[in-house]
Amino acid sequence: MRLPRRFRDRVSMYDVVVLAKEGYIRTFDKEMYRLFFSKKRGMCAINAKTQEVKDFTIIYKDIKTVIDKTGLEVAKRLRKNDELRKIEYLKQTI
Repeated sequence: MRLPRRFRDRVSMYDVVVLAKEGYIRTFDKEMYRLFFSKKRGMCAINAKTQEVKDFTIIYKDIKTVIDKTGLEVAKRLRKNDELRKIEYLKQTI
C-alpha cells in the first residue's frame, strides 16, 4: 500500500529531537513527554503529568505523534510497527 504524499519522508531519532524542540511527543499510551538534554544521561524525555524521566531511546519506539512548539503535528506513526513519518502541510494562499 502506498502512503499519501504527506507521509513519505522518514524521521530518524535525531530528527525527532530537532522537530520536537520546545514541543511535545505523544506516545501510543496517550502520555505526553517533553525532550531535554542531561549531561549525565544524554537525551531524556520527561512526562508532562508525572514528571517521570525516561531515556529517549526507550520512548522513541513508542512515539505516535511529534508536536512542535506551535502545536502542529510534524511527524506521525499510524501503527506501532510503522516507521515515524514527517507530515508536510500544504501552504495555503489567500
